[in-house]
Amino acid sequence: MNGIDKKIAIGGALLLAAGIAIGVSLTRDGGSEKAIPIYAGVGASLPVAQVPAMPPAKDPLHAPAATDPAELAAAGDHAFENGRYPEAIAYYEKAVALDPKDGDSWNDLGLARHYTGKSEEAVAALRKAVVASPSLQRAWLSLGFVLRSMGRRTQSEEALTKAAALDPKSDVGTEASRLLSTPPSSPN
Repeated sequence: MNGIDKKIAIGGALLLAAGIAIGVSLTRDGGSEKAIPIYAGVGASLPVAQVPAMPPAKDPLHAPAATDPAELAAAGDHAFENGRYPEAIAYYEKAVALDPKDGDSWNDLGLARHYTGKSEEAVAALRKAVVASPSLQRAWLSLGFVLRSMGRRTQSEEALTKAAALDPKSDVGTEASRLLSTPPSSPN
């Protein structure tokens, strides 16, 4: 196996692991998407403050090339999967700086920011995700979810309606419809 094949295999393994751990088929090539179970059963917000800070990995599988957005995104996915959201943010920020049209990385950056308690910054990243990739159903779901957790019901409903309309029968569309039909819980 040559060096490029190893990088592809490692990157693919990271993406697969992230998809399994998060519960979403991470497809940076526009394939099918599945619901993200982290949204299920959530009312107004996730317990963001309860997410423990985890140190960066001491021995990463490989150092991503600083100029390869796909490798940076894969490293971000790996950090995200392991709950290292600040580290994931750093990777995703580098990835979108190199490829600002990568809706997947903008989406993942938004979710990582939300899970570190930076929901306003999350919304900004998620809005860039839906501009970069208007048909990325998962980005619309993420945007609606974060807006809902912030109490912005009208904006949340608009994003969730768009997510559901893109493919009503997909897992993401079903989850968007479920969120639309479930009243947000009252903040404590």
